[in-house]
Amino acid sequence: MTKPVTFRAKLFGAATNPMSKKASIGFLGRMVIHRSDFGVSKYVPVVSDETVLVINAAFELQ
Repeated sequence: MTKPVTFRAKLFGAATNPMSKKASIGFLGRMVIHRSDFGVSKYVPVVSDETVLVINAAFELQ
């Protein structure tokens, strides 16, 4: 099962990568999903229905 989700992202920082000498930027993203929205509701509320996903991403100029 797939569903669209939205997450908030924040610029973590920008710098020159010391190894490649290329410009790089980093982002930190966070989203909360409910397992039951995806058909995984077994053991709720013993196991939390809410799942927090944290995404770290870095991009380098090519």
